[in-house]
Amino acid sequence: MGGIRIRHKTLRGVTLALRDMTERIDPPYPVCSMCTLDIDNEATHVNHEGYKTRHFDLDSEGYVIVSEGVLEALHRHVDLGGFDISNEVKEPPPINISMGAIASSKPVVQER
Repeated sequence: MGGIRIRHKTLRGVTLALRDMTERIDPPYPVCSMCTLDIDNEATHVNHEGYKTRHFDLDSEGYVIVSEGVLEALHRHVDLGGFDISNEVKEPPPINISMGAIASSKPVVQER
């Protein structure tokens, strides 16, 4: 199964939490262990708030490889959520998914 390499137009070397303002999820809204956004962050008012949020770990040049399904979801955003499509990756490298891991820093959050 292949992937698509995309590059963010401005961001580099950060985790981007892209909140899809067109796609709601039902409560209860779980605390996100991937990016440390929590349910009641009164200080910043930044959390998932029931919107589908996709996380992108951008490399030092702003690239990330996504599935066709994620790319399809990005098409619902103005300007693909800030990404440009680079190329198809026929055999993407394996990814490490750590559902219980707590992130060490807050992500850059964008709403589209």
